[in-house]
Amino acid sequence: MSPLNKSASILFAVLVLVMGMGTPARATKVTFQYQAPSAGSVYLAGEFNNWSDSANPMANADGTWTLAIDLTPGTYMYKFVADGSWFADPGNPTTAEDGFGGKNSVLTVPENTEEMMAGAGAAAAGAAAKPVAPATTATATGGKVQVTFRYEDAGASSVYLAGDFNGWSDSSDLMANADGAWTKTLALAPGDYAYKFVADGSWTQDPANANATDDGFGGKNSLVHVPAGVDKMDAASGDAAAAAPAAAVPAGDGELRSVEFRYTPVISGVANVFLAGTFNDWNDSKTRMTDADNDGTYTVSLLLAEGTYQYKFVVDGNWQQDPDNPETADDGFGGQNSILTVDASFSTIEIELGDGKIYSDDLEPVFDYSTCNPLSPIEISLTAKAHLGDVEEVSLVYQAGGASSTVVMDPVEKDASFQYYRTVVSLDDPADELSYVIAYRDAGTTEYFGARGMGTDPTAAPFVYRAADFPPFFTPDWAKDGIIYQIFPERFANGNPGNDPDFEEIWYHGVNKLPPSGKTNGEYFHMVEDWYDVEGLKKSPYRTDGKPDYYSFYGGDIAGIEQKLDYLNDLGITVIYFNPLNIGVSNHKYDPVDYHQVDPHFGTRDEFIDFVADCHERGIRVVVDMAFNHTGNWHFAFRDAVDNGPDSQYYNWYEFHKWPLPSTRDFNASEYYDCWWGFGLHPNLNYDLKRSNADENNIDNVKDAAVNKAVVDYVLKTAEIWLKDFDIDGFRLDVPNEVPFWFWKLFRERCDAIKDDVWLVGELWGNAGRWVNPNCFDSTMNYKFFRDPVMDFFGKGSIDAGAFDARLSPGRFQYPPQSVAVMMNLMDSHDTIRFLTSAGDVRRLMLGAMFTMTYVGMPHIWYGDEVGMTGGKDPDCRRPMDWKYEGDPRKVALRDYYGTITRLRRDTPVLRRGSFTALAAEGKGYVYARELEGRMAICAVNAGPSPVTLVLSAQDVQNLTLPGAEMVFDVEVGPEVFPRATGASFAAGDKVDLRAGDVEITLPGMSGTILLN
Repeated sequence: MSPLNKSASILFAVLVLVMGMGTPARATKVTFQYQAPSAGSVYLAGEFNNWSDSANPMANADGTWTLAIDLTPGTYMYKFVADGSWFADPGNPTTAEDGFGGKNSVLTVPENTEEMMAGAGAAAAGAAAKPVAPATTATATGGKVQVTFRYEDAGASSVYLAGDFNGWSDSSDLMANADGAWTKTLALAPGDYAYKFVADGSWTQDPANANATDDGFGGKNSLVHVPAGVDKMDAASGDAAAAAPAAAVPAGDGELRSVEFRYTPVISGVANVFLAGTFNDWNDSKTRMTDADNDGTYTVSLLLAEGTYQYKFVVDGNWQQDPDNPETADDGFGGQNSILTVDASFSTIEIELGDGKIYSDDLEPVFDYSTCNPLSPIEISLTAKAHLGDVEEVSLVYQAGGASSTVVMDPVEKDASFQYYRTVVSLDDPADELSYVIAYRDAGTTEYFGARGMGTDPTAAPFVYRAADFPPFFTPDWAKDGIIYQIFPERFANGNPGNDPDFEEIWYHGVNKLPPSGKTNGEYFHMVEDWYDVEGLKKSPYRTDGKPDYYSFYGGDIAGIEQKLDYLNDLGITVIYFNPLNIGVSNHKYDPVDYHQVDPHFGTRDEFIDFVADCHERGIRVVVDMAFNHTGNWHFAFRDAVDNGPDSQYYNWYEFHKWPLPSTRDFNASEYYDCWWGFGLHPNLNYDLKRSNADENNIDNVKDAAVNKAVVDYVLKTAEIWLKDFDIDGFRLDVPNEVPFWFWKLFRERCDAIKDDVWLVGELWGNAGRWVNPNCFDSTMNYKFFRDPVMDFFGKGSIDAGAFDARLSPGRFQYPPQSVAVMMNLMDSHDTIRFLTSAGDVRRLMLGAMFTMTYVGMPHIWYGDEVGMTGGKDPDCRRPMDWKYEGDPRKVALRDYYGTITRLRRDTPVLRRGSFTALAAEGKGYVYARELEGRMAICAVNAGPSPVTLVLSAQDVQNLTLPGAEMVFDVEVGPEVFPRATGASFAAGDKVDLRAGDVEITLPGMSGTILLN
C-alpha cells in the first residue's frame, strides 16, 4: 500500500512544523511493538523515514516485534510492514485515512519525555521518564497458554479467527465447525490481544466477550487477557486452568503409519461420510470415507505420525463421535470428540520409488466426471492419481468393443501429495461399453485399482463406463472465452433519476420515515442523495448501535449501465454478471417479490430487453443472479398465504408452523414459518410436501420426493422468462445446496431446452464436485480453489509459492477440464471484503488481477476493483461505483493497467484456452506457462517485498510445446508497470530469448510480467 494520503500528510506536516517552532526540542526514545508470530520479517515505516518499507527492521522475540527510534516532539503517521503487507498498529486507536481505503496509525510525541511506547501506551505517556507498557500488546515472556476461541453461527460456511496474534489475517486461522459451533485453540504468550471472528468474510466481535475496544471503523474488537502461570483458558470467559507439569511425550520415530478409520451408519440412505479431525484442521469436506465393497461400512486410511488425535465423523452434514471408540474428550460444546493415539503398534508406511510397494490405503475409487469424462461420444478422458514418488508407471487396462488394450497414462500434474495421470480412449462406437482398471507398477509389483479399490486381480470389479450413465458434459464455448464483470445494479450508475425509489410501495409503509427522534435501529428505507456519500455503509447516521445502513438506496439502474457500455467494452470484459434484477424490497433484491419481473426502479421490461440486445451486439453476454431457496416476505404468493391462511392456493408453497401471523413487522418469524436461517424476510420455498426444508435438500432422486408441482413449475417458468423472453445467457444460482438436489436436474433440463449454450454457475464455497456435471451446473464460484489461495498468496502474503501451487492444483483435477475452463475465478464479490481493503497494497491487487487474467477459467472483476475501490464487509463492499476516478492519476493508472491485462486476455487465445503448467515455485516467486498449438505465454510473479531471481528453463519450455515452436518471447507486460518496481532485468517491449538455453530473470518485489512467443 502506498500509505500516504496527500491532504492528511500536508495537515500533519503543518502540525509538526508548528509544534517544532521555538527552542530546539530534545528527541524522545519511542518503542514500537507489533504482534506477528508467523511473520518472517517486520519493518517500521512512516513519515519519519519517508515511508521506507526496508529502512527500519524490527527485532523478533517469540512473535513480538520491537524497535526503538528517536523522534522529536510532533505528530507522525506510521505502519508496520509484515512480510511485505502493510498494517496499521492494532494497539493504536488513533488513525488517519491512508488514501487507499485503509488507515495509517497516528502517534503524537509530547515534549519533555525521555521514553515512551507507541500505540495504546502513548496516550498515557505524558511527561513520564520511562516507557509505558502498551495495553494491547503481548509480552514476550512467560510460557505459552492454550487459548480456546468459540463462536456460534449455524449458517456460516467458514469462520476464521483474526487478531493481533496473526497480523489480523482473515484467512490463516480457520476455525473447526461442529454443528454450527466453531472453535480454534492457539498457543499464545501471556499478554493482551484484540481479535474478531470472520464469518463468510464478515468481521464480527465476540458476542460472548464483554471486554472490547474500538476497532477504528465504528465497531469493536474483542479483548482477551492471557495471564502467566496457566495452562489453558477460554478466550471469552477468561476461565483458566492452572499450569500443570508437562507430561512426558514419547518422541516417536517420526515415521508415518497407516491408520484406518471405520464407520457403520445405523440407518440406511446415507449419502456422504467424511472424516474430520485435528489431522485435517477439522475440515468437514476434505477426507471422504467410502463403502467400496458395499458392506455398509465406510472406511478411509490416512498416513499419520505417532501422536494423539481428536476426530469425528461428518454424516450427511451431521457431526458424530466414533461409536466404537470409548476414548473421548470434551468438544467444548456439550459433546465429545473421539480420541485416537497412534503409536508403534500401527504399521509404518514408507513411500519410496522402486521398492516394489504400492501405497493405496487413501486412494478412493471415485467414479464421476472428475475421473471418467466423455469429451465426445467416442472420446473418453480418464484420470488417476498415485502418491508422489511411489510408483514407476501407471497404465490403463481396458476392454471396449470386444478388444482388450493397455496404454501407459501420462503424468500431467501434481499437488502436495499426489501425481495425476491422464489418457484418452477412443471408442469405435458410442454404444460401446468401456470396462477398465488402473494398473500401478513399481519394481516387480503390479496392482490394479478398480471400483472396489486396489487388488491383484485385473478382472475384479472394474470401472464400467456406459454412455447412458455418463452423458457428454459440454460447457459453453463462449464461457471458455469469457471475462466476467460483476455489477451490483443499485450501485453502478444512475442513468434515469426518474425511476429512483420513492418507497411508496406497500412493503415500505411504516418503514420509509424516521421517528421524531431521527434515530432508529430498525428498518428505514431511504435514498442517499449524494452518490459519493458512503459513510453510512460503514456506520449509519440513523442508528444508535453503531451498525451500518443496510436500507439505503443510491438509484443505480439499467439506463446507467447502458450509458457505461463503452467503458466496459474498453475495459475488455465479455460477460456482465448481475446481482438480482427481479422485483425486491431490499437494495440487493435477494428477497424477491416476483421472480418474473424486472424491478421497475432498475428499468422497464422493454428497457432490459433492449439492453441485453445491445450487449449481444457488442459481444457481451448477460448472466443474472437468482435465489430459489426462498422468496421475500412480500412475494405475492407469500402475502396471499399470510392473508388467507390454509384457504390460499399458495399456502403450501411455504412451511407454516402456525397461522395467522401477527399484524406487526416485529415478531419471531421462525415460530410461524420456515425461513432462511431464521430471517423472517426470507421465507423458504417448500419443494417437497412430505419433508421439512432441512430434510429435503439431500434427496437426489425426484422419485423419492413428494414434489410440490406448483412451486417447481413457477421456478422453472422463471428460467423460461429470463432465458427466452429477456434473452439472457445464464444464471448464477444463490445457495443451491439449500434447494433439493433433485430440483437442479429439472432446472438444467429446462434451461438446456430453451438455450443450448446456457451457462449455469452455483454459489458453492467448498469443493463442489457433486454439483459440477451435465445434470447440474457448468461450474461454481471458485472460492476454494481460486479465491482463497489467491488471497493468501497475493493478498496477504501468508503462504509461499509452493503452498500456493499445491492449493491451486486440486481445483484443476477435482473438476473435469471443461468445467475448470468455465470456473468463475473471483478475487472478491458482494459477499466479501474488497480485495484491496484486505490486501492493503495496490500492488497486491495488481498481482492478483494479473494472475486472474492468465490462469485457467473465467476471470472475474467485482465492479470498481479496476479503479481501486475499497470497502469492508457487507454493505460497505457494495459502495457506489467511483466515477470520479479520472481525477486521481493513481486510479487512472490502475484502470489503464486493468484494461491492458483484460484486453490481452480477451485477444490472446493461449491465455483463454491454453494448457497450464507450473514451471517454478521458489519462495514468493512463481512461474507458470500456458500453451496452445505452439503458442505460449510465460507468466512470472513475485508476491514478496524483496527481489527474486528465477530461472526460465529452455528445456522445460520446449517440452511443453510443439517442435519448432518460437522460443523468443516478447515482454507484453513488464514489471515496471508496478509501483516502486525497479531493478528488473527486462521491461515491456524487450525480448527474452531461450534459443541458447536457460535465462535468469529478476523481478522486483511485488511485481509480475507476461511474456508471449
